[in-house]
Amino acid sequence: MRVAFFSNFLTHHQEPFCKEMLKLTNGNFRFIACEPFNASRVSSGYSDLNANDYVIRAYESDEQYKEAEKWCIESDVIIHGTAWEKFIKIRKKQNLPIFRYSERIYKTGINPLKLPLITVKRFLKNGFRKNEYMLCASAYTAFDYSKTYEFLGRCYKWGYFPEFKSYDETVLLNAKEELSILWVGRLIDWKHPEVVVEIAKRLRNNGYEFKLNIIGDGQMKGQLADIIKAEALEENVHLLGSVPSQNVRSYMEKAKVFLFTSDRQEGWGAVLNEAMNSGCAVVCNNQIGAVPYLIKDGINGLIYKNGDIDELYRKVEFLMHNPCEIDLMGKQAYNTIKNHWNPQNAAERFVELAQAIISKDVNSTVFEDGICSKAEILKDG
Repeated sequence: MRVAFFSNFLTHHQEPFCKEMLKLTNGNFRFIACEPFNASRVSSGYSDLNANDYVIRAYESDEQYKEAEKWCIESDVIIHGTAWEKFIKIRKKQNLPIFRYSERIYKTGINPLKLPLITVKRFLKNGFRKNEYMLCASAYTAFDYSKTYEFLGRCYKWGYFPEFKSYDETVLLNAKEELSILWVGRLIDWKHPEVVVEIAKRLRNNGYEFKLNIIGDGQMKGQLADIIKAEALEENVHLLGSVPSQNVRSYMEKAKVFLFTSDRQEGWGAVLNEAMNSGCAVVCNNQIGAVPYLIKDGINGLIYKNGDIDELYRKVEFLMHNPCEIDLMGKQAYNTIKNHWNPQNAAERFVELAQAIISKDVNSTVFEDGICSKAEILKDG
């Protein structure tokens, strides 16, 4: 099978899947980049992954663009993310299958009164989307597109698939630091780092011993520092600032509990994959795109309702009272990534789904659950 993946530029969350596709297709795979690698990512310690030899840099020259166009026409299927629509038009003229790849599209909500006009505009632009299928990089992607009657019955569970790291489970869990909590992300409003500081205050006030590390930088850093000082939380809460990406996993490997407090604007949230891979007991906001796909509440993690800080605190306190549950959920989280949500499984399932669609066997359910199974229309309320 010949497959091309079109997007803006190659990220470290997409690279492991691409490597698996290269192996699975015996080299008949290319990633087509439509933009130079983001300079801000380089300054944050990331390598320019567009330099990989399987990447076609369509933006770089006419020669590279023609090569991208050739892969667009000759591939059995393409995956199309944040990329030039001209490649979609080429595929449609040839009546060839297309997998769109999208997080949710209405991250900040949408006015219902505007939906009729938006529906008409999207139909005039995209038509009936014949031969188009949706890889949902959020549990809420299908719901958002259903508002304009797009991809109905043609949405499949997908996501981001960071590098999977294999551990001896016993060694991993034994290396955890007692009473350790971790939060990772940009310090911005919709990721709600202030919520974890509030949780820390409640834990301290109720007599719990713990250490909370906050990794990340952003506009809220000063505000958080002021709250930590005002509440005399310096012994418990540590603002670590930016940490090189390769070192973040080491903090996850030591943390017992991982808090993920973003709201609906978190399209997927690949730090959740990484924290689960690292054996953390995760406590997550229900509106994060990855959560309904990755977490079974009370089994491999805990879920709280968006905005309900009291529920979040109760779930964190439950873990503080039940250290055995922390270990059990951490082990289950690790096994979820090891056995299911990893790059190798994603590549294998994608190829099997694509083959079913090429053979016109689209009405059969290729997978009952997990990656590439049918995505239900899930509301975020």
